[in-house]
Amino acid sequence: MILIFRNLTLFLRKYYKSMFKKSVFSFLLLFAAIKLTCQFATIESFGTKAVGIGTCISSLKDINAVYGNVAGIANTFKMDGNLSYENRFQAFDLSVINFGIAKNFNKTGVFGLSIKKFGISEYNEFQAGINYARKLTNALSLGIRFNIYNLVIEEYGNRFACNADLGLQYDLTEKLAIGFYVINPFPVKFIGETKLPTLVFLGLNYKVSENLRLYTEVEKHIDHDFFIKAGIEFDFMDKFSIFGGFRNDLERFSDYSLGFRYAISTNIDLNICSQYNSTLGLSPSIGVSYVMK
Repeated sequence: MILIFRNLTLFLRKYYKSMFKKSVFSFLLLFAAIKLTCQFATIESFGTKAVGIGTCISSLKDINAVYGNVAGIANTFKMDGNLSYENRFQAFDLSVINFGIAKNFNKTGVFGLSIKKFGISEYNEFQAGINYARKLTNALSLGIRFNIYNLVIEEYGNRFACNADLGLQYDLTEKLAIGFYVINPFPVKFIGETKLPTLVFLGLNYKVSENLRLYTEVEKHIDHDFFIKAGIEFDFMDKFSIFGGFRNDLERFSDYSLGFRYAISTNIDLNICSQYNSTLGLSPSIGVSYVMK
């Protein structure tokens, strides 16, 4: 795998600068081959806020949970929405667009919709999820997401698959919460004998003070190594926050992120961050969230 990613880096440096469509398409096919070889056949994009805190997604309790641990949307008061854009490795054709919305139906629970789109016409991935979450007690929230996943490769056609995600969040104390999240708990075949991967996330969210929050998480791809992650969020004032984080598999890959939140109004937040991968470079991201008060 180290050799693969070294070759991938050389490929980027040599060919992507030309911006010819053929080169971009060849890279996307290589990227797809690596994903399928590693069984990373899902769109691992969880919104700007999640990227900014090292992708510690299991204990997030805001609208960004519509892309990650679905149990987190149980905290939606009325209706929240989010739109985010991630420019991976500063290559336009590797961009990811996320859209999510969640609405509280009181006793029925919270329903949400999440949409993720990656790639260009010659190679693209699309994922849509129907989210449902509910608070069983003041401390315990459960959630489930049903996904439709579609992969399109020009000349080869497209493939569809359906799967589900499960999530749980529990407040251990007023300041400490734990989150548990599983993507594709029951492996589904996707292309030939290749299956959509099973990913497990376990993390903590600790409110140190009114202005400071810490995140930590362990991520496990069933057939691959652990990732350890950590994030920090600090509120300078009501309208402005900064956050940062890292993600590391202890052997090959490291991601470092830094960003900020600015409250445009009482209902609208702007999040901007950039993630640096030790092999492939920078991936800037921007997101806008709407919270109905």
